[in-house]
Amino acid sequence: MRIRARLRKLCIETLAQSLDVHTMVVVARRILGNYDLNERTGFPDSIPIPTQDAARQVVEDIVGSGNFLAFVSLLMQIQQNGLIGRSYRFTGLQEIYDQLIKAGYIFDYGTLQFVEDTDRRKTRNWGVLQPGEMRTFTLLRLDIAGNSLLVRRYPPERIEETYAHLRQLLRREVERRNGRIWSWEGDGGLAAFIDQDRNNKAFAASMVVLHDMFLYNLLDSPLEEPLRIRIALHSGLCEYQNRFEDMSGEALNVVSEIEANLTAPDSMTLSDAVYGSLDRLYAARLAPVAERHGHRYYQYQIRLEETR
Repeated sequence: MRIRARLRKLCIETLAQSLDVHTMVVVARRILGNYDLNERTGFPDSIPIPTQDAARQVVEDIVGSGNFLAFVSLLMQIQQNGLIGRSYRFTGLQEIYDQLIKAGYIFDYGTLQFVEDTDRRKTRNWGVLQPGEMRTFTLLRLDIAGNSLLVRRYPPERIEETYAHLRQLLRREVERRNGRIWSWEGDGGLAAFIDQDRNNKAFAASMVVLHDMFLYNLLDSPLEEPLRIRIALHSGLCEYQNRFEDMSGEALNVVSEIEANLTAPDSMTLSDAVYGSLDRLYAARLAPVAERHGHRYYQYQIRLEETR
């Protein structure tokens, strides 16, 4: 995000009025790692760095690193919980918070981080992730079963109408739960969830997509047969990059394998990494489907009871 001069100045004043230079460095290192303020300012170790100069350098380096939101989130955490056994009150932090709210962000008190206000803006990195950052995501992989046969069997306009409905449905259900679509190909795509309740949100989105497609196939589809989909869920580490093609992480491989090898059409399969933190009402809808290499996998499928 672009940090305007007024917001930078406000943050500099807040640090200078609230922290000594040593504590500024401690806080900066929580964000920047091995941070040498003397090297950054040019002051030798034998000369004390003026508080205003120290605050200005720290803020400029934080902004330059792309971690400004994480830095303000850290200040809010310190004000709430203290730092190394001491309490701190940041003058001006409320105004910084208000400026970020105006810029289209909200503070998630579950994760104690700023995230995008999805009613106002949506970017693939939630406005906070930096390229190369390793985070735990819940990944949702969706695939259209029998895509090649469908494409050969029906006119392009009917295929596009049907696939467009699925694409829009997935985006709607993912984004309304603060997820993001990372990739969409002709026969499916991948979405990601990041916040504290990400497993429940990914499951809920998947369940709605399955139910909606079931009704769509019955009532509205221009095809003469059901559009059958497979959905897989897995939670694990992934390295974020601005381009999906550059992303890496075992979680990406695992969710693809679950979708391809453990998921039947018209169903959802999830790993034990997702199942373990699901709400009880969601977990009760699942049945064990496989066990591999010490991990269990569970399936959700629409079932219609027969009437007599």
